[in-house]
Amino acid sequence: MKTFITSNAAMPASCPLPFLLGEIDQFNAPSDAWALKVSSNFIEGNETAAFIADDSLNEEVKKIRTTAAQAGNMVVGLAPVSVIETEFEDYQYFSDDTTPLTGNVAYRGRLIVSQTSVFTPQFLSSENVQFAL
Repeated sequence: MKTFITSNAAMPASCPLPFLLGEIDQFNAPSDAWALKVSSNFIEGNETAAFIADDSLNEEVKKIRTTAAQAGNMVVGLAPVSVIETEFEDYQYFSDDTTPLTGNVAYRGRLIVSQTSVFTPQFLSSENVQFAL
């Protein structure tokens, strides 16, 4: 199992695939800020979160980045809670305790909306990575 640790806001970009598929613990770090600890055997090969443990062989999976949102895609990123609740299902989000559930929160979930010529999902205005799993 590989374990990564970083702040909530940095986790979606630092190791998106482990964040999407891994076991997540949220805890109060020594700096008194909330942090996430993610444990997963699935990695992309370029995670930049602090690497704190490894007791397994690499199981590397390449992500599929999509330019348009498609219903059914798995997504990790940062967005307001209101956007996550309207555009995702089977989601989880993690808030920084200094501003609980305000502003953008780190999330993972499955899209229930698709981008069309007349509709652009709101989450696309924030940092995200989509996986066609």
